[in-house]
Amino acid sequence: MARPPNSKPGKSNSKPPPEKMAQRSVANVGDALRRMLHNAPALQSAPDQPVALPEVEAPSLEGLEVTVPAPEPISSDELLERWLQIRRRHAQTRDRAEGEPLAAGDEALVDIMAYVGGRILPFSTRADVWLPLDPDPLLPGLSEGLVGLAVGKSKVVPVLIPQSYPAVNMRGQNAVFAVTIKAARQVTLPDETSPDFLQQLNRGATMDEVMDSIRDELEEEKAEELHDLGKNMVLDQLVSRTNVTVPDKLVDEEIRRRWTQSEGKALAARGLTFQEQEEALKGWLSDDTTRADARRRVAIALVLGAVAKRDGLLEQASLDEFMSSYAEETGLPRAEVEEAFKNDAALRAQAAHIVAVEHVLTQARINFEGANPG
Repeated sequence: MARPPNSKPGKSNSKPPPEKMAQRSVANVGDALRRMLHNAPALQSAPDQPVALPEVEAPSLEGLEVTVPAPEPISSDELLERWLQIRRRHAQTRDRAEGEPLAAGDEALVDIMAYVGGRILPFSTRADVWLPLDPDPLLPGLSEGLVGLAVGKSKVVPVLIPQSYPAVNMRGQNAVFAVTIKAARQVTLPDETSPDFLQQLNRGATMDEVMDSIRDELEEEKAEELHDLGKNMVLDQLVSRTNVTVPDKLVDEEIRRRWTQSEGKALAARGLTFQEQEEALKGWLSDDTTRADARRRVAIALVLGAVAKRDGLLEQASLDEFMSSYAEETGLPRAEVEEAFKNDAALRAQAAHIVAVEHVLTQARINFEGANPG
């Protein structure tokens, strides 16, 4: 397989360091596995509305080959955005007291929910998220409208939804965002011209050297994104080799699962009624982009399931290898990983999905435009 442009040999970007994985995971192995397997469709329908999975013929894996287009060069905007993120990570902070007003540049811990025409705006509800009070082109005027609001208070901020908003059918509409400030901190960014600050970063002695370091970092990340894009292109090509029809009810259940894991939890925590939550879910179910993405994920899962069955990937030996690999990478006891799988059928199914993906990728060739072979 060719190496993506800008990638460095001998360096893997696919997983966080094992010691960090272990620190996050050791308290609850089952939760750790669910986070890792989050993107794998569950392929489970609601108990009261069972949906039969369609029969899918496993396609051939021979000749799978894709070419990933060359990435766009790193832009000055990307460099400046990452530079601001780095400065924020090294900023001095001071917790604001209850009743103290917010200022531009602060970070606020908020519960947030938006309405359009009296209905909850899809993808807008979050609980306990830190919101930088900096202008956001996706939600123009929201952060600015919170400046001066006291910690512990709530406010409704009007926002005109821009054409870049993820939910296509909400673009150009007037929304109101209900925001509660639960905590806040004043952020004092370090002086970017300070030699002491540059030395602390350990990225170079001059701004030019620091920016070169940031550019290298962004190029490494783009190389990783190219790997992911190549994998997805292979899976799409695999699906195109068979005739798979995804029932609408399976699409609905996949969207419902995603919604429950994110927005649904936040709405339930705010005490919304079941009817109000179902109304919010309808926004996700009716969004064309969301439906297309869910349909694609389920189609891939169905085809991979057929491949796994044909190629014997569902045998215990394959899952044993997966569990051993996961335990080794995270530093978790194998027995704890085994117990998590034993008690959760969904985890076993999703692990089989990952095993099938890796199996397909070993049979595929991924080329990268502008890359040197090797």
